[in-house]
Amino acid sequence: MNPRFKVIGVIGGMGPLATVDFEKKLLSHVKSEKDQGFPQIISFNNSRIPDRTAALLGQGPSPVFELVRTARTLVSAGAEILSLPCNTSHAFFDDIRLQVDVPIVNMVEEVCNEVKNMVGVSRVGLLATTGTVRSGIYLNVLKKEGIGLVNVPELMQQNNVMDAIYGYLTGEGIKGGHIEKPRALLYQAAQWLMEHGSQVVILGCTELPLVLQDCGVPMIDSTDVLAKSVIKKSTHMEEIVHGGRMERRISRG
Repeated sequence: MNPRFKVIGVIGGMGPLATVDFEKKLLSHVKSEKDQGFPQIISFNNSRIPDRTAALLGQGPSPVFELVRTARTLVSAGAEILSLPCNTSHAFFDDIRLQVDVPIVNMVEEVCNEVKNMVGVSRVGLLATTGTVRSGIYLNVLKKEGIGLVNVPELMQQNNVMDAIYGYLTGEGIKGGHIEKPRALLYQAAQWLMEHGSQVVILGCTELPLVLQDCGVPMIDSTDVLAKSVIKKSTHMEEIVHGGRMERRISRG
């Protein structure tokens, strides 16, 4: 039996390549032998959304208007559950959630739940944009669970993490489609986190999994965690008694 899903909406464009990666990971968590067994996905890859880190640092306009417009467009098109595959944008999560009538899966909470369920893990490292780090969105949730958070030093944050994402210094950022240079910079930062007490590293920017995989450092891919959670939350299963026996039926809620 092929499961039926809620229609999934993707608030995308942050960045455009990361959005495509998220869509691929969504489908990777569904097993079907035919097209009709996969969920319907409506994606708005809105590259006009202002930079989230610039806004949080007071260096650019707020992204809230465009984030809400994107969310409402998806709902108008039929989306029944929304996903937001951008960690930094979760600093504005409540501003979006309060202005749409369908649930939005919170990536940060889902990643922190993943950490909480890892046996023996009490201290994690974070690779993320400066906006995400300074907003404290991961720190606040992990602290409630008694889990410590390690960040790289400010200079490494700028020269390794932010340069890997944006290419400010090298001109070879992930947003520009580059791989090798960003990978080397991020690997160095991940190694620093492990050497300073981290037991696992959160890839807290959806651009990072595009280049940093299978490098020998234990990592949590926030994009994949969100994709897995969205598929789970978009599927409605209920058990009913029919004809004296238990059956499983799909319900659209």
